[in-house]
Amino acid sequence: MLFNIRTAFRFVNQVLLSPAMQNSGEGCLDSFEQMAADYSCLTNLLEELSTAVYTQEPRPAPPFEGPDSFLSIMSYLNTHYEQTVSLKRVSEELHLNASYISQLIKNETGLNYTQYITELRIEKAKELLTNTKLSLAEISEAVGFNDYFYFIKKFKREVGVTPGKFLQHEKGTGDMPDRERE
Repeated sequence: MLFNIRTAFRFVNQVLLSPAMQNSGEGCLDSFEQMAADYSCLTNLLEELSTAVYTQEPRPAPPFEGPDSFLSIMSYLNTHYEQTVSLKRVSEELHLNASYISQLIKNETGLNYTQYITELRIEKAKELLTNTKLSLAEISEAVGFNDYFYFIKKFKREVGVTPGKFLQHEKGTGDMPDRERE
């Protein structure tokens, strides 16, 4: 007889709500025999459960949350910045708590998660601007900005000039504002 939740409820009901328990012993022998059979089934179930627990493969330990975690996070972000790298996704990929990741980045960089990703993407865009002949649209896409105009807006906010002016300055044909000369 297979033991399941239904059998367990039946067993409890038979014991607690049985007529034998309510009617001072009438039919007690029949109820006792049924309870003994159910007890035997319960014992078999516990033995199977015990065997399953002891033969189960051990689960891998979660990664250590310490200095290595920060390096793992930075490594992951530096190799996946051009993709959608939501905090939830990073958390799932690295098997770390999202709040822990966010707090660790804030403590180590002084930036919140979104600010850090934006700054990383802008730095990568600056590298591509100076080292490649890709168009601004291609660069914005290559560093993870799906919207070209949003990329230009974020670039200007972070750097102080548009990507075009930044490129002119890098080529020596334009001036940078004081903010970037530091």
